[in-house]
Amino acid sequence: MLNPLWLHRIAHGLHNSHVSDVPQMMDYLIRILFACWLPHTARIGAGAKILGPVVIGRNTVIGANAVVVTDIPSHCVAVGVPAHVIRSGIDPATFLYHHTAAGKSLS
Repeated sequence: MLNPLWLHRIAHGLHNSHVSDVPQMMDYLIRILFACWLPHTARIGAGAKILGPVVIGRNTVIGANAVVVTDIPSHCVAVGVPAHVIRSGIDPATFLYHHTAAGKSLS
């Protein structure tokens, strides 16, 4: 049986490999088949559960073991059971890896 997170992980991998158009089409396929929106730029933590027809915004980070039952906006971090936004206005490239755009450590 297909799982929307499996398709999301494949689309995210293709996006990181700079394959054009296929990740976007997979996003639409997920939306049609599973009534949820998981953009290929979202980062979903290990063990996270997405329940029901929800929309997850672009460049969003969902924490490990979070349970998403409501819509999550773009550019934010959501954690917990049920998932709630703890930080908004993030750039995932610098937030996740603790590096600036120039590649230097923030610490």
